[in-house]
Amino acid sequence: MRIGHIAGVVISGCIWLGIGCLLTFKGLFLIALAMAVDAGSSYPLVNICTKVFQESERSILFLVFLAVILGLLKGRFVLANTVKRTVKRLLLIPSPLKIQYLFPWSYVILIVGMMSLGMTLKYLPIPKDIRGFIDIAVGSALINGAFIYFKHATLLKIEFARKKK
Repeated sequence: MRIGHIAGVVISGCIWLGIGCLLTFKGLFLIALAMAVDAGSSYPLVNICTKVFQESERSILFLVFLAVILGLLKGRFVLANTVKRTVKRLLLIPSPLKIQYLFPWSYVILIVGMMSLGMTLKYLPIPKDIRGFIDIAVGSALINGAFIYFKHATLLKIEFARKKK
């Protein structure tokens, strides 16, 4: 299957958006679990924040807010560079692109490694609120990165339309 440059950028963004949404949902579930269950000693982040905010609901809301802000910052300042490099690399490949050229092998290996690391977190004795915080931060960073992909796709579409005139 062959696709154009804009479609390649959009597909890359959709992949990041999908993974980001799944991670964010998983993280929200893990943090909400702390509210549904008696926090006790098994939720250190919630316990620390509860000492400050006095209520577990406010503590959890603060943790989610903080994770989203950290994820947005990571997406804006770290993943934006990755998106720019990927889009530049895609534009250097002659159109139409083969699907397997969307991501280089080094990138695929990195993604598989990060997925493996995420799966091993399930088996390590890491508290669920910390895992949820990490998942929300990474998920919101990926969602932000996906919208940067979509922004590049829009700019490419405008640029290609100008060249056709």
